[in-house]
Amino acid sequence: MAAASAAASGPLLTLGGEFAGPTGDILEGLDGAPLGLDGLTSALRSAGEIAEDRAVVGVEVVPGSELRWTQSHSAKLRLALGPSANGCSPDRQVHSTVYLKKVLAKGMPPKSLSALRRDLASNRNEARFYREFAPILAGRGLPLLRALLVDERIAVGESSEPAPDGAPSEEAAAREEAALRSGGLLLLMESADGYWQTSPLDTSQAAESLHLLARFHASAWQDAELLSAVAGRLHRTGGYWTLEQRGEEELRRMGEHWRQYVAGFSSLAPELFRRPGVAELAARVERLAPWVARQLAPSPGDPFATLIHGDYKAMNIFLREGQQGRDEAQCSEPGCKRPRVAGQGAPARPCRSTSSGRAWASA
Repeated sequence: MAAASAAASGPLLTLGGEFAGPTGDILEGLDGAPLGLDGLTSALRSAGEIAEDRAVVGVEVVPGSELRWTQSHSAKLRLALGPSANGCSPDRQVHSTVYLKKVLAKGMPPKSLSALRRDLASNRNEARFYREFAPILAGRGLPLLRALLVDERIAVGESSEPAPDGAPSEEAAAREEAALRSGGLLLLMESADGYWQTSPLDTSQAAESLHLLARFHASAWQDAELLSAVAGRLHRTGGYWTLEQRGEEELRRMGEHWRQYVAGFSSLAPELFRRPGVAELAARVERLAPWVARQLAPSPGDPFATLIHGDYKAMNIFLREGQQGRDEAQCSEPGCKRPRVAGQGAPARPCRSTSSGRAWASA
């Protein structure tokens, strides 16, 4: 595969989708059927990874590479490639590695409908970034992992029809949750062979990561045409922790959380916690949060608007060990007003990288 050559000069970035639980076998597609050799062959041909006269003739999970997280199920696959006609003897095969990531909504833990929508929207955002925008940024010189296949079936729509009291009816909410939990995402990526993730970063690695982030921001800096397209397909406001993404539900919980915090720590600074402005801090934040969010909301045509990563951190960056070269970064949110360094796709924020020396980013 060509992963390493694409990022030969520096760090690589990844987006890293959120919160979908693993279900089933890693070599099954979203419909539960085995991933066929014909489908893998078609994906690699479409991505320009193999010629028309070559085919995937075998596949196996690389031992020790399979990971089952609460948010995803992933593994490195070893593909055997050979002539597309009449099979291929083992001595004529060549091998390549790819990375497979799968998320299935039915494997997510129980959660509120708004939280389920938010988390699946994050996964959909990742898929759209790799499918629609990563090729554009790669064409501008950013070292990004390439998606060889993107199979995204996530139906995140508008909120359920509200009942007279303003809350979604139980029937409508149940229908929406059933539709959401029937979806999923499958990503087949080139493998970041020769690159490593590490945390914490040392000083030189952190500097490399920030350089990568700056390159990422520069790639779409005040590009209103690109940012308008991004805003219509990814998170319009960059960042997984923005009010738009977290929602009012978490704001409502803040009051109780703050009361618990005050109860636990007020004895350490009683005068401080007796001040009205401190005692009522949660209520003040809840009252002002919508206004602050509006002031920070980016528009594609705003000054300083750019793409941001949305979740920039060490474990979303790959670095080539032993290299000190400086390299690019990637993102996936149009964000503006403040550039930043992380990875979900929106205008205005930065990105990330990972090891010692050269690195690359994958969304």
